[in-house]
Amino acid sequence: MRRAEVWDTAGDGPRVLVVSISETASLGAAIVVVLHPAGQYPDTVLSVELKVPVPASAFVLNLAQMRASRFDPAAGARRLGSIDEADMTKVEEALRAVLGL
Repeated sequence: MRRAEVWDTAGDGPRVLVVSISETASLGAAIVVVLHPAGQYPDTVLSVELKVPVPASAFVLNLAQMRASRFDPAAGARRLGSIDEADMTKVEEALRAVLGL
């Protein structure tokens, strides 16, 4: 898994956007934003509407840590693609706003 990738995680796990892997890789984990159906959250400082690779709302208050095993295709996880750099910049700005950075 890599930063900016969108995944359907293994099991009954949620669809997520990977926002950080480098800092947590040694722990066997990733920091993600749980994605919601497109339009569920208005496009505000805390949310970003994504169109690619799938329509979704990234509401950055829904930040989570997930084990790397949740991204294993053998366990049923599926990589859907990556968001573009402009949308990733919006997600990063929203994360900075919500975390006070």
